[in-house]
Amino acid sequence: MLDTKTTPTHDLFVRLCHWFIALLFVAAFFIVDGGDLSHELVGYAIAALVLFRLLWGLLGPPSARLSLLVFKLKDLRSQLSRLYTKPLAPRLAHTRPAQANQAHDTSALASLMKLNLWLLLLLCALSGWAQETERFWGEAWLQKSHELLAETLFAFIAVHITAVLFIQFKHQPTLIASMLFSNKVKETRHTEK
Repeated sequence: MLDTKTTPTHDLFVRLCHWFIALLFVAAFFIVDGGDLSHELVGYAIAALVLFRLLWGLLGPPSARLSLLVFKLKDLRSQLSRLYTKPLAPRLAHTRPAQANQAHDTSALASLMKLNLWLLLLLCALSGWAQETERFWGEAWLQKSHELLAETLFAFIAVHITAVLFIQFKHQPTLIASMLFSNKVKETRHTEK
């Protein structure tokens, strides 16, 4: 017999931060012109959301904690080598096996991506802000750095979306739903009666 159970994963604040940052990045990269006040304000809003998310990672519920992002390089190598060959075990958000009583095969990869995206978002916002200061006003190297950071961030976002789609369709059919509509992941296990 099969049992289906739902378990909380991402809380509402984490999901809202994720999607507002995504929408604001699209606005900054594709819609508003660089140098405009609107571009500046969007950049500041992104930085504020990333900082709030990091603060939530220190003060929020266990499923949102930054401590869950800690991984070992050997775990990363192992996960990369198994990505195409073995199915990934079901997982709960960022919880470790001891917390979830199940394997957490994508945590090192997901953790690395989150840390990279947050760092790039903050560096991009910082370089944008610095361009408006008296000290760095008109500095071509800083403008080029800001553009390079934004383009690198765009490349990482493309990898993130590709990885999510790959995991969604090859390994875990509830991954996207857990970030869009609800904070639940379905688990199925055999029970005997």
